[in-house]
Order: sequence, then C-alpha cells, then structure tokens
Amino acid sequence: MRRGRTRRGMTLLEVLVALVLVGTAGSAWLLLLAETRLGIATAYSREDRVARAADLLRDVAQRSDSTLLSIIGRRRVGDLELRVSVTSPHLFEVVVAEPGRDALLRTFLYRPREDVDAH
Repeated sequence: MRRGRTRRGMTLLEVLVALVLVGTAGSAWLLLLAETRLGIATAYSREDRVARAADLLRDVAQRSDSTLLSIIGRRRVGDLELRVSVTSPHLFEVVVAEPGRDALLRTFLYRPREDVDAH
C-alpha cells in the first residue's frame, strides 16, 4: 500500500515540475516575441526618420550657393534639425539630425562661386 501512495506523490511532483518548465518556456517565448516586435517597430521608425532626412537633404542640395549662405546655422524643419556650415570658401557641410542628437545624414556640397568679372 505504501508503494502506491509514494508513486501518486511522485506523479504529482512530476506534473508540478512539468508545469513550471512549460510556464518558464512560455514566458521566455512571449518575452522573445515582444522584443522582436519592439525591434521591428524601432527599425521601421528609424527608416521613416532617415527617409524624411533624405528628402530634406535632397531639397537643400538643389539650392544655390547664395541660398546656402543665407541658411547657415541651425534651424528646425518640421521635427528635424538642419545644420549648414561653411567649411571652406566653396564647400558647405549639411547635417540633418533629430534635435539634440547625432546626425541622421551628413554631406558636403561643393559650390564654386562664379566670378562676375571673368571672361
């Protein structure tokens, strides 16, 4: 009789251990799925910000040197920050960033100035 009772107790213990293992594995699986979803959302958000920065950079790259000279400095353009500086007489550095953060995109624009008196 004792043998049957001990076996019933072991079966209950085995079931409890199995439930703990399945619960732990399920929790880890759910955490993995949540992290994956967050990573995908972050990647899409970053892709959107870089695409908007590329559009702004494309617009600035089409401007003349006189227009670039008039927008030197930092300015907000929507939710982005545009930074334009002169690095040499014919070279402009253009940076598009999120305000208070590092650059999303950066480029240098060469704009030779035409000499009016030249023949």
